[in-house]
Amino acid sequence: MTGPAVNSPDYWEARFASGDWGARGGPAQSRFFAELALSLVPPAVADDLRARRASVCDWGCGEGEGAAALAAAWGTPVTGLDVSPAAVERASGRHAGVSFAVSRAGLDREYDVLFTSNTLEHFAAPWGVLASLLPRVGRYVLLLVPFEERERIEEHAYTFELESFPLEVGGFELVDLRVAHCAGVEGSWWAGDQALATYARRGAEGIPLRLEPALAAGVARAAALAEARHALTQERDALRAERDALAAEGEGARARLASLRAEAAHCAQRLEADRARRSYVLARAVATLREHPVTAAVAAWDGTTGRVEAAHARLRGWDSLADGAASLRAAVAASQE
Repeated sequence: MTGPAVNSPDYWEARFASGDWGARGGPAQSRFFAELALSLVPPAVADDLRARRASVCDWGCGEGEGAAALAAAWGTPVTGLDVSPAAVERASGRHAGVSFAVSRAGLDREYDVLFTSNTLEHFAAPWGVLASLLPRVGRYVLLLVPFEERERIEEHAYTFELESFPLEVGGFELVDLRVAHCAGVEGSWWAGDQALATYARRGAEGIPLRLEPALAAGVARAAALAEARHALTQERDALRAERDALAAEGEGARARLASLRAEAAHCAQRLEADRARRSYVLARAVATLREHPVTAAVAAWDGTTGRVEAAHARLRGWDSLADGAASLRAAVAASQE
């Protein structure tokens, strides 16, 4: 019996309810990633959300360690949302002062800030998932994701690279992008790099920063190159498909040729068998003529072997049996020349 599909709500519920998440260091991972994100958030953005006491949603909060770290660092109201009731129950029991709720259909209400850590890479189309959440977000989006993950783990369905981050998504503009190297860092729970992308709602009052022109140009250029690479990849795949079709057609032609050759060989065998039979019949006929020259020759002369009596009647018209036999032998000899 197979278990629930990887990354489905039932999959995560099974991991949290069974204790597998805790046994594999899940809470420590959440705490590490939250602290990493806090170190990468632009100071102007952190100051802005503290001054506004912005409401924060930690989407995909697990058992709550990350949400608790955000609340302690910013002094703002934080709510953790997760698809797993078991995770939310544990989080509520561990972290007083932080709200937690189960949500399997986006955000439960409006928030000033959406924070999500190492969650979007579990979706094959993460930007569509994010866009579905943004109508209920008023000011900032903070995304912490694995960066340039070349060999993805089983649960990860998407690789984030520089060109992966759009300059705009769902009315939000990219205002900052920072990368941290985690390999070799003391207490690290990630062997590669992590990227924090900060988006701000376009037109929101008092946004403290804009993406630097050089970085914006770099991201746009990377995205353009990615599109060109994607087009070339599609062209390559089309050519490969055409090549494979031609190869398959060639295999079919070779198979048909082999079939025709086999059929020709079969026909040759039949012809040889027929020739052998004809040779056998001819040999028997010659032998019969040699054994019974008069009777066989008269039958052949008449054209019908079954009418021997009529042939004998014709034989009676000859002057002598010896003359008839001599004539028949001459006829046989002439037919064999």
